[in-house]
Amino acid sequence: ETVLVLAKELGIETVVKNISLAEFHAADEVFTSGTMGELTPVTMIDGRTIGNGKVGEVTLQLQESYSTVPDRPGWTTELPPFD
Repeated sequence: ETVLVLAKELGIETVVKNISLAEFHAADEVFTSGTMGELTPVTMIDGRTIGNGKVGEVTLQLQESYSTVPDRPGWTTELPPFD
């Protein structure tokens, strides 16, 4: 959900749907997202190069925006200190 909010802020159109492996192979760029992995570019799937094999512009924009999340009020949960 975070990536969708960030994309909207950046004016990047999004579509949420299941896609086939063929659609992944034909994509201009692919990334994954997760709590620990943040936003990670994917340049190859099953030995096939995605797009031009480099990190895409949309991925770079989203990575930059994602890096600001810890500084946004209400977007993170502070952990209690460990004893």
